[in-house]
Order: sequence, then structure tokens, then C-alpha cells
Amino acid sequence: MYHLRKYGLHNQRGVHGVDLGVAFVGLPPDDERRVRAAIEIMSRHKLLPTPWRLCAVKSADLLIVAPNNPASHPLLERATQRTGPVTAVLVAAAETIPPGCERLLWPVRPKDLRNLLLEVERRVVRGKADADTGADASSVKGRTVRAPRPPVSLLELAHTLRAANEPDSHDSAWIVRGIGPKPLYVVPGDSAFLFEGSLSTLRNLPRGRSLTITRIPQQDLPCGAVGKPLIMLQWLVGMLLGQKSLLPWVDPAAVYSLRHWPDFALLRHRLDHQRIAELLRNRAAIIPDIVHLAQVDEYAVNEFLNAASLTGRLVAASAPHTASSRRLPDVCSALLQRLRTALGLGAHR
Repeated sequence: MYHLRKYGLHNQRGVHGVDLGVAFVGLPPDDERRVRAAIEIMSRHKLLPTPWRLCAVKSADLLIVAPNNPASHPLLERATQRTGPVTAVLVAAAETIPPGCERLLWPVRPKDLRNLLLEVERRVVRGKADADTGADASSVKGRTVRAPRPPVSLLELAHTLRAANEPDSHDSAWIVRGIGPKPLYVVPGDSAFLFEGSLSTLRNLPRGRSLTITRIPQQDLPCGAVGKPLIMLQWLVGMLLGQKSLLPWVDPAAVYSLRHWPDFALLRHRLDHQRIAELLRNRAAIIPDIVHLAQVDEYAVNEFLNAASLTGRLVAASAPHTASSRRLPDVCSALLQRLRTALGLGAHR
């Protein structure tokens, strides 16, 4: 009954010409059944741009595993080495996950599951672009020359800056072209970015500007360049995107607080950002309450939450059902209830 099927979304193979596969390893039967049913509902009702199907582990784009099951251990080792498909670990909020894995909180919420599936699709599409770029490599005088990567948006830079917070990114760097005449380098291991242009160029990044982002070994960084704190770039990009909307992983229904006070001496900010910070250091709040209690506009809250998320200072928790049920994007209340029922979340949660 809960076996996954493929559903055409605008075309029979998804918006990117592929379908995506998910496999489960070591999950209790009830948990696996619920997650499979929720993915089926999302595909059927076009809540995902690309259809998903149940598949074997060897052909999966996403593995959802139970960390304490012996069958999961080889897969977790592969995830730690950054090989194989995206691996999500089903854990409670207080549990830790191995490096290189994604966290899927138990009990599973529809928003968390949908965000995970969207993130996996983004990685698959980006990986295909990398493969196409590699196929276009040529040799000139014994030196490998690769065609430039396809241009991406400022949102893709935000994904890169988010990944820079992960410990397993500290042995490499990214080169970003398109911001100014000279490239910008993101150096996670030093919590820095290298850029020879002026900060005024960064502050006026056009949202529609096309960028190219390439991951490189850290030893390929230019010598002698002066680094600036990475949080300056993360904060600025978060604010720029916040003028339009929240980042995809910032849940509009969550309850937010601050892990650390932002270093406003380094960060471009306004007084309304300071009021939001003061509020969230003293109490957790959902977005409508932040707007009301801090007496700020919602776009300022979006800016702040995006920037605090990219700098690693934001803490998100599940909102009470009464506060969150009306804010899940693109899902009517009846469909949301079906998803919650499929995932075993009763009305009392």
C-alpha cells in the first residue's frame, strides 16, 4: 500500500529529466512505513519538483538509516568519507550524527522531510553539472583544463557558505567568480574569505548576478592574500537574500533563538537587527511574535534569520502545532493533516 510510485510533475521524468531514488536501512518497520507514505503523498500532490521512487541501496540518491543498526554502519562510514549517496540519520534532537550525514529528526515533521528531499535534489543537480564539466575537460600542454561551471545564483553561494560551517569542509576551499573583476575565495579552515575588491562591492551584490562556484584544494589558494572574517560574507549574503525571502532551510513555522550574540562590530546591521538579537537572546519566538515584540518589519526578521543561520548563530525548534500548521508553504491544512497522520503525528502534538 505504501510502496512508492513515480508521479509525473509537468513531465514524466521530473523537471530535471530524472527521477530520484530513496532507500531505507535499519529503520523500525513503523518508521519506514510512515516516511515512505509521506514521500508518496508529497510526490502525488506535487509538493516536490521531481518524483521519488523506492529503490535498492546501490542506486539510491538518498539513504535514510538508523544509526544504531549494524546494517547502517558501512553506509555511515561511506558518508563520513564523502562517498556514496546522501545519507540521512533518523535521530532524536539530543543525539549526534556522524560527519558527512544529514540529520532527520524523530518524530519526523513534514517540513523537515520535504526540506531534506529538496536538498538532495539540489545536490544531485549540482553533481550532474560537475560531471558534465568534468566530461568537457581537455588537456593543453600536459595540463588539464576544465570548462567553466554553469553559472549559479546568489542562493547557491548561500548553500556553499552554509556548507563552510561543517567540519568536513575545512580541508578545501571554494573559488567564486562573478562578484567583481577578481575572484573571491571561501576558506572554511581559516573561517575567512579572500577578496581583493572593496567591501562596497560585496555590499552591492545584485541578487540576479550569475556566479560560478568551484571547490578547490586549500593548497591552490593564492599566496599573500589578506583574509577577512567569513562571518562578514555569510551575514551579508543572508541579508541580501532575506530582502526577498527566507532561505530554503529556515522554517517559517519554527521557534527561534540565538546561540551566540552576533559580532555587530564586524557585521553590517541596523537598529532593528539589534532589537531582534536582544529579543532572541532572552527568549525563543516564532516569526509573527518577533515582528510584534521587537517592533520590526517582517522583511527585517527574514534578513536577520537568514544572516544568523549562515553564521551559525541561529537555533531552531519545532513550533507548537497551533502555531505551525498554518505556515507550511504550499500545503493546505487538509493535506498537512494527511502528512502528519502518515508520519504518526497526532493532533495532540
